[in-house]
Amino acid sequence: MSDEVFRYYTREPGVFSTRIAAIRKVNDLYQLITVDVDGRNPEVLLSEKDILLLPAWRPDGKEMLLTSYRSGRPEIWVYRLSDHSFRSLGHRGNSMGGEYSPDGKRIAYCLTEGADTHIWVMNADGSNARRLTRDPTIDVSPFWSPDGTRITFTSDRAGTPQLYVMAADGSGVRRITFQGNYNQTPIWSPRGDTIAFTARDERKVFDLFLVTVDRGVITRITQDQGRTNEDPSYAPNGRLIVFRTDRNGYGQLVVSDPFGNHQTVILGSEDADLVAPAWGPLR
Repeated sequence: MSDEVFRYYTREPGVFSTRIAAIRKVNDLYQLITVDVDGRNPEVLLSEKDILLLPAWRPDGKEMLLTSYRSGRPEIWVYRLSDHSFRSLGHRGNSMGGEYSPDGKRIAYCLTEGADTHIWVMNADGSNARRLTRDPTIDVSPFWSPDGTRITFTSDRAGTPQLYVMAADGSGVRRITFQGNYNQTPIWSPRGDTIAFTARDERKVFDLFLVTVDRGVITRITQDQGRTNEDPSYAPNGRLIVFRTDRNGYGQLVVSDPFGNHQTVILGSEDADLVAPAWGPLR
């Protein structure tokens, strides 16, 4: 009903029936969980002693990518919600941070080879892997533009971690952040105009920011709200962001408007840590 009311007044889809995924660390276990947008009805989908990181939804909501250490090193695995199966994509090397393209047919990810880490792309079934970035640097955290034609990522090719944008084939690399010396984890807004990211300031405090894709104008989302605000993820209509915070002394999830004016803690407890939230697609 809330979705229908929202659509009536805005002519846009509501997100009240969507789910948010995250990794919960409790005792010696890493758990993939999902919750409603208000933090209620938590469900444990997967519980492992091996490290789990970076959940990412397939656009149809039927599967999620995760970085798993089941093999003793980071590799990209696929969790299927319908039958709770968990399988490796079988790619060589230390691979992590997989993100589906908007059409669900490709996966962008990073692969470490020697001292360098590069952005790669492969088909959704793990085939036809090809490298996109070539500089002898560390390139991580790829994320697709809403139309699938571009990818944003973090690179230290200029000496410090900064945000870049390139075409989906790896051409036309362009730097988009020039303020600060530690910018990371970019995520493209579903509206296509801004990228949310995490930045560390001179006090070693992590906060969230927005940068406009075309002009590079930066807006701050969080400030003086704990030492760590990180890992933003947009709601599918682009009107809200979920992120991880330690503002009460432990890992929690916060839902906010994109400018930080209205922030609500939706989930968290002192006996567990929550990281890497990922807002699921519309149902």
